[in-house]
Amino acid sequence: MSQLNLEQISQLLQLRGFITDEDITFSQDGIKNAEDIAGWACAREDKIRELGYTGGSLQGWATEFDRFGCAYGIVDYEWYDSSKYIEIERYLKVTESIKLCEDMTVFELKSYGLGLVFNCECGNESNIGPEFIKQNMDSKFLVDLKGSCNKCPRSGIAVHDIYKPWKLE
Repeated sequence: MSQLNLEQISQLLQLRGFITDEDITFSQDGIKNAEDIAGWACAREDKIRELGYTGGSLQGWATEFDRFGCAYGIVDYEWYDSSKYIEIERYLKVTESIKLCEDMTVFELKSYGLGLVFNCECGNESNIGPEFIKQNMDSKFLVDLKGSCNKCPRSGIAVHDIYKPWKLE
């Protein structure tokens, strides 16, 4: 997995107000929990702002989910309150498995900066970034989406996974 650079972190914070440990590979910086990440973010906050982030001060956050174990990350302190917990939880669920968010629309998915992965029987995998998903699809539920292969004539291909454009495997 690749590590987000500070410019990408700035863009994601500006877009959705939070970054999770799943978005960034922190192990090389010795980050293992919310306290570590808070210090990491504070030490780099000026640079993150220079790169375009205009939100509130940054702080570490952590929560525990029955199904997902502990998650942690960086959050815009002014954006985050108890109502935003649900947004972060839905983000974590959909990135774990698209089947956990059957009621998620394309619009919500795009608000997180996420795209879609379609896998065809011919072996072709298509990663569709959020900017390439047509606006007229915004009200559709993810589980109802079907795609067509651009390498063979197959159509009706279900969404296979979520695509994080910033993450290179």
